[in-house]
Amino acid sequence: MEEKENRDNVRVADEAKRAKTLKIVDRVLMIAVLLTVAVLFMVYFIVPLFNLPPEPKKNRSTSPDGIELDSAEALVAYAEEHYGKAELLSTQETGSDEFRHRECVLRDVAHGFTYTLSSYPGVGFWLDTVWYYEGTRIKGDYEERYAEWQQEDFKMKNKELFAGITPAATLKNPTDNNPLMVQRLGADPYALVYDGRVYIYMTGDVIETLGSKQLANSYQKINTINVISSDDLVNWTDHGSIRAAGYTGAAKWGGNSWAPAAACKEIDGKMQFFLYFANSGNGIGVLRADNPWGPFEDPIGKALINRDTPNCANVTWLFDPAVLVDEDGSAYLYVGGGVPGGNQPTADQIEHPGTARMVKLGDDMISLDGDPIAIDPPFLFEDSGINRIGDTYYYSYCSNFNVDGHANAGSYKLHNGQICYMTSDSPYGPFTYQGAILKNPGEYFGPGGNNHHCIFEFNGKYYITYHSQILDKPLGTGGGYRCTHIDELPVNEDGTISMGKGTRKGVAQLKYFNPYTEVNAATMRTMAGIDTKLFGGDWRYGTGEMVVTAIDEGDWINVGGVDFGATGAAKFTATFTDSEGASGVIAIRLDSLDGEDVGYVEVNGNGKVTAELLKPVTGVHDIFFIFAGSGYNWRSWQFEQ
Repeated sequence: MEEKENRDNVRVADEAKRAKTLKIVDRVLMIAVLLTVAVLFMVYFIVPLFNLPPEPKKNRSTSPDGIELDSAEALVAYAEEHYGKAELLSTQETGSDEFRHRECVLRDVAHGFTYTLSSYPGVGFWLDTVWYYEGTRIKGDYEERYAEWQQEDFKMKNKELFAGITPAATLKNPTDNNPLMVQRLGADPYALVYDGRVYIYMTGDVIETLGSKQLANSYQKINTINVISSDDLVNWTDHGSIRAAGYTGAAKWGGNSWAPAAACKEIDGKMQFFLYFANSGNGIGVLRADNPWGPFEDPIGKALINRDTPNCANVTWLFDPAVLVDEDGSAYLYVGGGVPGGNQPTADQIEHPGTARMVKLGDDMISLDGDPIAIDPPFLFEDSGINRIGDTYYYSYCSNFNVDGHANAGSYKLHNGQICYMTSDSPYGPFTYQGAILKNPGEYFGPGGNNHHCIFEFNGKYYITYHSQILDKPLGTGGGYRCTHIDELPVNEDGTISMGKGTRKGVAQLKYFNPYTEVNAATMRTMAGIDTKLFGGDWRYGTGEMVVTAIDEGDWINVGGVDFGATGAAKFTATFTDSEGASGVIAIRLDSLDGEDVGYVEVNGNGKVTAELLKPVTGVHDIFFIFAGSGYNWRSWQFEQ
């Protein structure tokens, strides 16, 4: 009985406890419901009373300076403040009064862009993602579009600048590869092939004047030798002018430096370069250097050959050297020219002047190993040349101007002032006459004069470099000023040489030009207006690194056959020096003087400037650098992918 009573008491207590717990849960649920209702009431009824905007959208939902724009007028004012003068093309409003969308289409007056500005009061402001220029959509987001706007602004500013610039007149058409250079004159060319490049050494003709009148070339003011080089025979790097003779030259004992000849030879484990030149018509000097462009110095301080040299006193013109370093390292020098007899030579003196000499050089290349001996080129005038092709030695020269009308001229098939050749199985001769291989320049170009040449082999082909007077007329000079050409020379399988031809077109480019290495700015196929000057070298020698100078508005430089590849170029870097306070712009133009501009480089004093190209440049193109402004000096350039 007592046990039953206890169980009933426990049950009553549990029920009371359970009832109390349910009551607490009911109260908590009621509070939660009330709180939820209160929150919903606040969100839907109380907040709208205070007109609070929703959180601004991210990703450019507000203007850069946080301004909310609630009218078309405010949008236009904002555009003009931030982007310049704007013309309102159209406006449109949509949506409710509380959330009205205002959109304005505007045109940038200065640059011709059209763009859209939109605003949502209480929400924010943004630039529409579509901009146009001349009907072409400019793609990208806001930041990218703004950069493109600046790029287009830069492009349009310079496009307008260069639209008002007429390219300067040139002495050499960009479609021609001859003459090799027009920033200076160059005569009596001689070729040296070294380390994959052809170096051309030329007599540095100087235009003579008397007051404002230009005089004929007397050849007496020439004391420099111009040097250029190329690995494609179209684009030539200017290395300057060797100060060879005269009181500022290396060989101060000499008054002139005519008709250079160059050679290189390894001596005591070191490659050395030698330059032989004529001191007018009275002797041969020699200079020496450690690289092809110098600086050259006089190693002996006197003439290597003069009229006191045995067997040379009676040479009419002791000049026009040619040099050959044979396969065994032996070297030979060939000099001389002229027709004895003065103004009335005999027929025999005309046919056999006997004024050519050859001599073996010492191992040091600056001394003679024996006395000069005579050789007898028929109808010799001047211009010795010497080559070895296979096991045969070729002596070439210019015929004199008494050939035509001579009784024996027909048997030689020769005319006045032509290049002809002889052959021998020994560098000493005797040489056997073979025939003419290049007519006088006058037969190809009009202006005639003397004929001077050099034959050389490069990359498996033979070429002849020579000079002409085709620049006399456009320069308005008094006559006799020369420039250098190169054309192919047909050397046949049997060793004979056929008649070559002088042209303005010149040789085909041997390989495409690489724009992705640093290029000396004084490298060009042709140009107009500019000059070059020595930079970083000793002015006493005259050669070394050159920079482009004397730049005026409208001047330009052309580089031919530039290969940008399939990936293409995206950037361009130019380096300027000695240009403090100078400013200007260089346009990078494709394929012709009136071609497409693909980039602009702004010049502001010294140093490097890198510019993004207006578009990627791929494939092979001729490049024209057109100049605006003046007073700056251009050192180098390089494209980047």
